[in-house]
Amino acid sequence: MNDWNKDGFLGLLGCAGLLGIIILVFVVGNQVIEQINTTNKPLKVTPQTATPVLTPMPTKVSEKDGMTLIYIPGGEFINGSDNGTKAERPVHRVFLSAFWIDQTEVTVGMYARCVADGACSEPDSIASRTRPDYYKNPDYADYPVVYVDWYQAGGYCTWAGRRLPTEAEWEKAARGTDGRTYPWGEGIDCNLANYQAKEGYCVGDTTRVGSYPQGASPYGVLDMAGNVWEWVADWYDDKYYRNSPIMQPEGPKTGVSRVLRGGSLGDIDRLVRTTNRFGNVPGLAFVRVGFRCAMDEP
Repeated sequence: MNDWNKDGFLGLLGCAGLLGIIILVFVVGNQVIEQINTTNKPLKVTPQTATPVLTPMPTKVSEKDGMTLIYIPGGEFINGSDNGTKAERPVHRVFLSAFWIDQTEVTVGMYARCVADGACSEPDSIASRTRPDYYKNPDYADYPVVYVDWYQAGGYCTWAGRRLPTEAEWEKAARGTDGRTYPWGEGIDCNLANYQAKEGYCVGDTTRVGSYPQGASPYGVLDMAGNVWEWVADWYDDKYYRNSPIMQPEGPKTGVSRVLRGGSLGDIDRLVRTTNRFGNVPGLAFVRVGFRCAMDEP
């Protein structure tokens, strides 16, 4: 091979190598950008159409209040919905570290322990929707406590050695990773949750926690649709999902309202979906609002 042909051949090899490096950088770079930019990228979600077999998750029992906690593994999940309000959009992926969450809503009996210990104040009312002696009647000790505001809920969780879950943690615990509409999958009736069906109230007041085992989430968490709304840690902003971080979102820095999740006994099907977001003034207590707690993985 003469000098010109040799130099030309080597030059072509050099160009090909450089082109290969550029392509590799472009592909790898796009993969990294793909992982970083999923917040605003539309996702195609295929709703769960049947209740899956639940994979038993590790549990533990709090020595402070007797609550069973369910382990929620770390990783990604689908956050939000394109079938709800603007506050639920866009659908995006979120990464959370592992955590623990209460299997049920905090009960009247559990909350009364905190009051007796001097760490909590009594609910704003002792009544429920139809029961005037709800908080004082031992028959309702295993029913969700109501008429507690956001500060009372947070104070209880601190006393119990836990905290309020973030909004993202609550949603992952409720729906798993496959983008389902309800904790159990698709479709809803009075065998799955305590809510307001088309025919009217399923029950008309609170039910004992854990009364709907068929309505469990993929992790085995109960009562995450209906019964009572649940306070979570975040400030509420109906535009938050437009720019929320992918890693460990904790909500806006400030706000006027705190987030409520899960819907209640008096809410119709679309309001008890796992993605429905609502906000209310943290210092107000309501007859259909309670809470559950969470804690970090040690």
